[in-house]
Amino acid sequence: MKLSTKLLLSFSFVALLLAGIGIFSQYYNQQIKNQLVEESEHAIIELAYSGEMGLKLYHSLLNAQYFLDKRYNQSIQIDTSNFQIRAATASKKVKSSLDDFSSKLDSARLILENHKSQFNEDHGDHQKLLNVLNKLKSRFDIYRALVNELFKLAAISYEDGREFLSVTVEPYFRSNLIPLIEEVRISSRENMDQQINALNAKLEFAGTMLAFATIIALLLSIGLALYLYQSIATPLQKLSETAKQIGEGNLDERIQIGSRDEIGALANEINRMAENLSKITFSKDYVDNIIESMADALVVTDDHFRIERVNSAARLMLKYPDEQLVGEPLDILFDDVSEEELNKIKEDKELENFETLYRTSEEKVVPVNFSKAVMHNSDGSMKGLVCLASDITDRKQAEEQVKKSLKEKEILLAEIHHRVKNNLAVISGMLQMQIWETEDEVAETALRDSQLRVQSIALVHEKLYQSENLSYIEFDKYIQDLLDAIGSTYMNEKEDIMIETNLESVALNINQAIPCSLLLNELVVNAYKHAFTANGGGIISIDMCEREGRIHVKVRDNGAGFPKEFTRESTESLGMSIITTLIKQLDAEIDIYNDNGANIDFNFAQEEVV
Repeated sequence: MKLSTKLLLSFSFVALLLAGIGIFSQYYNQQIKNQLVEESEHAIIELAYSGEMGLKLYHSLLNAQYFLDKRYNQSIQIDTSNFQIRAATASKKVKSSLDDFSSKLDSARLILENHKSQFNEDHGDHQKLLNVLNKLKSRFDIYRALVNELFKLAAISYEDGREFLSVTVEPYFRSNLIPLIEEVRISSRENMDQQINALNAKLEFAGTMLAFATIIALLLSIGLALYLYQSIATPLQKLSETAKQIGEGNLDERIQIGSRDEIGALANEINRMAENLSKITFSKDYVDNIIESMADALVVTDDHFRIERVNSAARLMLKYPDEQLVGEPLDILFDDVSEEELNKIKEDKELENFETLYRTSEEKVVPVNFSKAVMHNSDGSMKGLVCLASDITDRKQAEEQVKKSLKEKEILLAEIHHRVKNNLAVISGMLQMQIWETEDEVAETALRDSQLRVQSIALVHEKLYQSENLSYIEFDKYIQDLLDAIGSTYMNEKEDIMIETNLESVALNINQAIPCSLLLNELVVNAYKHAFTANGGGIISIDMCEREGRIHVKVRDNGAGFPKEFTRESTESLGMSIITTLIKQLDAEIDIYNDNGANIDFNFAQEEVV
């Protein structure tokens, strides 16, 4: 039922109820008023009749006495014509009074009988009065008969009439009629008083019923008002509470209202709206669950960098009770952070993977990997920060452990490289001693070549243990040292040979440095030995650069060059065999040709240097 229909029916019911009570009260009061008027009229008539009946009886008795007085005057023969006239008049008056009394008595009896039949009442007082009137009627008939007898006797003899009046009529009148007349008067007055009391009782009853009906109407109105309140205020209260819950983000909340009025229709629309919103948005509880279930510490600030919210992971990391951080400045989270770093954290830019330190409530330091995002208002101004921090204590401890382990390994590797270099130096020394002992020139050359190869390898290990990083060497510097070692070996024999270099800075790991150093050693030594005539001078050039991830090396001289019939595949010397093996080990490309002397170009892909 619609709300407007409820209100209209409720007000109509109250109006009809009050109108019914008013109409009934007016009708009942009018009925009592009419009955009061009628009862009063009847009572007045009864009293009037009782008075008239008594008067008529007295008139009849007086006129009878007057009649006897006239008869007395006749008996003493007094000639008075006036008395005769009066006697005749008296006789007529007696008869008239008796007739009037009889008429009044019959009227009174008729009124009582009609009143009783009209109102269907059987009051004892009315019946009593009616009985008295009936009794009076019977006694009146006797009295009338006695008066008629009196007239007959008086016509015959005054003395008999006078005696009959004194002895019979008057005593009968006084003892039988007068008491009844008085009883009629008293009964009439009592009837009137009783009727007035009955009407007053009815008026009181009417007032009581009116008050009772008013109370019932009031209670019904209150009940109706409570019903309307329950059907309007209670659903509105539910609407308000549920709308508040939905406004706070609890989109699973629904309004349970079963009415079919406007409020019920509004509740259905709100439920439908919440259902649609829940399909396209996340509820506050859902977002809260996500935030609280995050393993990383989440901190949200306002535009003044005061903390507005922290999740359980942040409270657990920082050892703060619930909500104690809310309202505190963001600076409270950090330990020994510089002004520059703090400004970097607060600036209106995204920040990722920034390592810093958090300080707990117990003054302990927690290393974290810090990231932040900036929230903006619709006008583009900063609304606040969303800060996310991961505890990297375990990672830092692992890194320290790795660093410690690497340091130990570096020390060990440096010691190994040092020992290898020393051992190779011993071998080089032994070869040098053998060179001094041999007298065979061919053997001396072979020993010297072997010594240079050993020295090239030893030089790599020396560079490695002297560098801060044991995994690679700066190869351009190594080449200079290698050329110095080769030059010192042939210093006495090849004094006029010059070395030119054009070397870019290149780093090679040990896997490529050793074969590349041996390869350069073979090519430079070969140039020293075969490029120039005995005691002749010349220039040996070494170029090195890096292009697109490949190392390019060029060794050339301005000597005689390779023989015309020379090919790498047809040459079976030890040196060329070593060069071929090293080229394969480097997975390099090589090109050998003459161009104003011998030219050897090779290149290989540079491996990653850690």
